[in-house]
Amino acid sequence: MAKLGAYLKHPAVKVLLVLPFSVLLLYLAFREVELDSFLASFRGADVGWITIAVLISTASFFVRAVRWQQLMNVERRTVSFFDALYGLLFGYFVNLLVPRAGEVGRCTLVAKRTQLPLATTLGTVVTERLIDLISTLIVTLLAVIVSFDRFGSFLWETVLAPFFASFSSTKVFVLLALFVGVFLAFLLFFYLLRSGRFGNRLRSWWNDKKAALWAGMQSIVKLKAKWLFVVYTLLLWGCYWLMAYTISLALPATAQLGGAASLAILVVGTFGMIIPAQGGIGSFHLAVVLWLAVEGVARPDALAYATLSHEGQILLYIVFLALCYLFTFVGKRTRGNTNGQGKK
Repeated sequence: MAKLGAYLKHPAVKVLLVLPFSVLLLYLAFREVELDSFLASFRGADVGWITIAVLISTASFFVRAVRWQQLMNVERRTVSFFDALYGLLFGYFVNLLVPRAGEVGRCTLVAKRTQLPLATTLGTVVTERLIDLISTLIVTLLAVIVSFDRFGSFLWETVLAPFFASFSSTKVFVLLALFVGVFLAFLLFFYLLRSGRFGNRLRSWWNDKKAALWAGMQSIVKLKAKWLFVVYTLLLWGCYWLMAYTISLALPATAQLGGAASLAILVVGTFGMIIPAQGGIGSFHLAVVLWLAVEGVARPDALAYATLSHEGQILLYIVFLALCYLFTFVGKRTRGNTNGQGKK
């Protein structure tokens, strides 16, 4: 049993366990789409708009990195912009392998490169994600208001109505049983926490980490320039919307959509990225295809848009991550050579 647990914790096993889900979502998105039709959707793509989208996407990396850096640098901490950007890009890459593991990955990298405790960096990410959740809800509400007749109907008919309709008496009973099971598991956890050797070790670990974790979560309260954090957040979501808009302008089949439809694409794409698939692979494509069908965009064209948006951004942050790694490697070699010459 212990060996089985060790195998399940291995990163490669985690990737293989989740990969079929991403493959299934990709299949659902690409089924009944001929390759020739899909490739034809890219013909006539405007390189100028694609270039602008790349620049905006790059700006979004920088804005998110500097916003995270601001959270980490309260109380005289000194995390550089480069370390924040490097950690962020590394987290994106880890998410391609194991969903949601990127948050821990980026915190681990920054903690190794700086004097900041891992628990504190994790606390800042918890705060950051809470802000992102609130921002997502606000942007969703804005999209509904701007395009109530189309996007509001889409949300109700495609998401909410099927969700509520699926709640049969059997499913309600299963959910209640699940809730009771989770509650009992928490009771067992707290019992173990308060008794025995396991509880002593766990309490010792928690007492050691909770102060640093709480310090990270409180970072937004201790910010001296809270208005700057708000500006960064507005810029970040502005970049996301402009990326959706400029990519729509790059493809002939979506060039007529406009800003309101692009805002809706941003919302459905964000929810697609929340689904626990590797880096949103499949889930993002399926969500975008479902919405663009409402806008009258043919499935091959909608998939071309989703692929250009999603895979284009993946390629971009992998390139930037490689540059960060190269810069770090060259820096280490340079410092090593300098130290060697100094010893001579």
